[in-house]
Amino acid sequence: MHPKVAESYGGIGSVYYGLEDFNKSLEYFQKALEIQKKVFGEEHLIVANTYCSIGMTYFFQEDSVMAMNYYQKALIIRERLLGNDHNDVARLYIMIGAVYGQQDNYYKAIEFYQKALIIDEKVFGSDHLTVGNDCMMLGNAYFYLGNYEKALEYYQRELSIQEDILEEDDPNLQDTREFIEEVKSKLQNK
Repeated sequence: MHPKVAESYGGIGSVYYGLEDFNKSLEYFQKALEIQKKVFGEEHLIVANTYCSIGMTYFFQEDSVMAMNYYQKALIIRERLLGNDHNDVARLYIMIGAVYGQQDNYYKAIEFYQKALIIDEKVFGSDHLTVGNDCMMLGNAYFYLGNYEKALEYYQRELSIQEDILEEDDPNLQDTREFIEEVKSKLQNK
């Protein structure tokens, strides 16, 4: 078993993932994982990354139980090897929050999105697109809870970051403005 074979399997899994053939994607990610665990051991960042890939695949298959299982495995490794204030840990918090959102458990989603936001502000500063993305995820969760005031707060923060960085014709900027208008409309009709 050679790590390059695992890398090839992972690449093939990613191609199938991109093609939305999630069963084939899982098959190849699992082959890669089997080799990686033998070559690198259970506690390696490469293994954690493959756990993330498998988790994402299950997430898009809407199998939140399996997605959470693999995200949690990846999180344990990343926290142990990278510490609790690393951007890769924050990315997993976002993924775990998204699983909770998929389960309509928006309070838990918010808990994990907040953890990611705290890390990302430390790592990138308060005016980075990654922080804006965290704000968008928080805004979405609050929106689904019907807390339009908090949703608006986070969407406006995201917009402020985007306006400083993105070109005026960027579709992400337009999307955020539309979210804000929708939230304002909800607030007026409340």
